[in-house]
Amino acid sequence: RRAVRQIGDQHLHLRPILAEIRAAIGQTDPQRARDALGRLQVALDAHFRLEDLVFFPALNGLRPGYSEGLEMLSREHVGFADALRHLNKHLERSDLPGFGRAFDAFAGSLAEHEQHEERLVADVVGEPA
Repeated sequence: RRAVRQIGDQHLHLRPILAEIRAAIGQTDPQRARDALGRLQVALDAHFRLEDLVFFPALNGLRPGYSEGLEMLSREHVGFADALRHLNKHLERSDLPGFGRAFDAFAGSLAEHEQHEERLVADVVGEPA
């Protein structure tokens, strides 16, 4: 049960960073976007490592029938890491409009991932999401 809360709390911790990136895009401030994206990368890397190395193996041990769903979530983590590298390339080229479009798609996918993850983890531990 604590795992569900902890994962959800970590997801909430990402919201201000995502909002700062959106604000930087709106203010046409590539340096602010670059700085906030760097913080997002660090936060997501730590979050994904915690889930992939601690939470998911523990949950899989509790309920092996959920291993396929947990493995899918881990694969998505790799995809998000790749997407972050792609976002950085937009900023390296000073392509803030392209960055904004790519970031919107990234943020939408991340939100869907978080919702799916929270529902799956809640199912594994037998608690409502």
